[in-house]
Amino acid sequence: RLDEAHVNCRPATFELEAAAAPPPTWTLVDHWVQLNNTNRHAEGRRLLEGALLYTPGDARLTCRLACALLALNKRRLWAKVLFRDANARSPEVLQEFISGLPSARRAAYEALLAPPDPPSDPGELSLLLGEEAVVAGEYEAGLRLFHQGIEQGSVACTFSLGLAHQFGRGIPRNDPEAVRLIRKAAEAGLPQAMHNLAVRLEAGTGVRQDAAAADRWYRKAAKGGVAISMANIGAALIRARDTTKQAEAFDWFRRSAEGECPRGMLFLSRSYLQGIGVPRDPAAGIGWLRKALELGEPDVKAMAATELEAALRRHPNLRQR
Repeated sequence: RLDEAHVNCRPATFELEAAAAPPPTWTLVDHWVQLNNTNRHAEGRRLLEGALLYTPGDARLTCRLACALLALNKRRLWAKVLFRDANARSPEVLQEFISGLPSARRAAYEALLAPPDPPSDPGELSLLLGEEAVVAGEYEAGLRLFHQGIEQGSVACTFSLGLAHQFGRGIPRNDPEAVRLIRKAAEAGLPQAMHNLAVRLEAGTGVRQDAAAADRWYRKAAKGGVAISMANIGAALIRARDTTKQAEAFDWFRRSAEGECPRGMLFLSRSYLQGIGVPRDPAAGIGWLRKALELGEPDVKAMAATELEAALRRHPNLRQR
């Protein structure tokens, strides 16, 4: 086991203290597993980050940590990122490592190396560590990791830093800087940033209100698979009160709902119940309301509950379905 000198990491720098040389790979991994098994997740994450930063060229350490993640049946995404990181550093070491695994496990590990679709973010490991630090309330560490990822060319870290400025996570709220970073990430092709920018343009939050520009960014985000953007496009078409656009709005709601977006489910249910862009179908409408109630965030749940009760009063024969 590592002594406390190896585990005691400075919050600002996460340097492993009092270590003249990197601790043995297996000892690091074993101690990391012990920390996580005893629910000391924050310490485990700090140890992981310190280990990876302390030994940036140790592909074997990266592989062993990925195996530990999979053995614990947790954080498969982390394992994929770690394996890809090892592959980028030393593909020959990774292949040697995988070839030494039992044949029954080898195929599963090789599958983790399949090229990601879309391509992985170059700062993916910094992003994962940074987001977990922010969730844990360790904002200084999270911000430093986002900056580290940006230096590696990470668009997602640019967006995450923008959100930190937007919500004041570890730094004072700074809307102009948030808009600059979010727009930069959107223009670089990140769908989530496109959606955030569209919301701002639609509401005029931190930017000049521009419905046409908002629609363009929503459509770009929707093309990138952001289901809430699809719902917002449909909602804008309904608000325009152009009956010729109702069928298009219904199609956007359908695509959003099928993308597991509760707000899209709520809008789709209204289309079915009111016959907007589609023939009335109370059973389908009530079905989507129930799903929105099950999966939605609090505001959607509240609306879905109210509308579901009203729909069941109108169609009592559907109450038990």
